[in-house]
Amino acid sequence: MNNGAGHIYPNLLKRDFTTSKTSEKWVTDVTEFPIGNTKLFLSSLMDLHDNYILGYQLSESHDVQLVEDTLIAALKTRKKEEGIILHSDRGMPYRSNRWKELMIEHTIIPSMSRKANALDNACAESFFSFLKSERKQLKNIKNIDEAKQIIHDYIDYYNHNRIQGVLDYKTPKQYAAAC
Repeated sequence: MNNGAGHIYPNLLKRDFTTSKTSEKWVTDVTEFPIGNTKLFLSSLMDLHDNYILGYQLSESHDVQLVEDTLIAALKTRKKEEGIILHSDRGMPYRSNRWKELMIEHTIIPSMSRKANALDNACAESFFSFLKSERKQLKNIKNIDEAKQIIHDYIDYYNHNRIQGVLDYKTPKQYAAAC
């Protein structure tokens, strides 16, 4: 569907974040970090089955290339299943012609949150919240490279060392291996 503001897709997730296997439902989003006089954008893509961050990219530009590179990184990390749903908010990159082309090219079913409804993408938002609350030094950092390293280290920690109650007190990597 195109309503003049880019492509808008139906909300297929409808806040049902449950899965029965990996690569059934993925979520993606972008957040920003003010760094000195600029901003650093983090795009991430998570598998809802094990909360594993399959792909992420950091950039000083919030654009289609940022989310495309995130998707490509995720596709290199984990085999995509047929009929996979990829849920996002209604941000400009996800409404773009290029995002639509990527969904078709990789046979991914796009899904979008309802307008101005962050709870529809709560899992992606929750990951960003964990990152920002557990790495508070990002609030005052002035160096882009240092911020990138902190974020990279956190995502590695999150995937491999941070246990989660919703994952039977396993890390995302442990939970995925047990499936």
